[in-house]
Amino acid sequence: MTFANNLKPLREAQGLSQPQLAKLAGVSQSLIAQLESGAVTSTKHIFKIAKIVKAPVSAFDESAADQDIGTKLQKAPIVSNRADTPIYTSAEGGRGALIVTWEPVEWIVRPAPLLHAKGGYGVLVSGDSMFPAYEPGDTALVNPLIKPALMRDAIFFKGDDDNISEALIKRLIRASSTEWHVRQWNPARDFTLKRAEWGRCHAVIGKWGR
Repeated sequence: MTFANNLKPLREAQGLSQPQLAKLAGVSQSLIAQLESGAVTSTKHIFKIAKIVKAPVSAFDESAADQDIGTKLQKAPIVSNRADTPIYTSAEGGRGALIVTWEPVEWIVRPAPLLHAKGGYGVLVSGDSMFPAYEPGDTALVNPLIKPALMRDAIFFKGDDDNISEALIKRLIRASSTEWHVRQWNPARDFTLKRAEWGRCHAVIGKWGR
């Protein structure tokens, strides 16, 4: 099941034009057009689009039915030898931050650290704020289902599910009900992130290089 097969008839069944669906989903009309033509095969907005056209996400991607990175999954993990792990790219933002583009740049066969991680993904690292632990071009491997451990690396997201503006890969030192206390290596410094702004935190469980 793919967007190219099903999105247009489902959209039209709801009496929606491409611009109308795009507006409701908070995406560009060009993305809707690319999904319907098959030029783009996946999107982080799959759950929202499916809800608007009143269809299960499996109508567009069977493997995406339980891979929303913002959702804690309860089903048993699986092992796969398919290229089913999305890799997202990033650009360097301010103060060591990353601007993550939530359209996969590629899909890879699951690296060993993610073999049993349902919904695992990778983020290409930009900048050198965590050098030498991560160099530009490394891929941080992320398991969104496990609780980030203290004194281990994690990726923190600024914004809500529909509007993630920045991400940070840092060492989690400690956490309170209101703040994350984190550490970076280059330049070495400790600082805090307000959980009201940086509400989502996923465990980084390894890195992958080419």
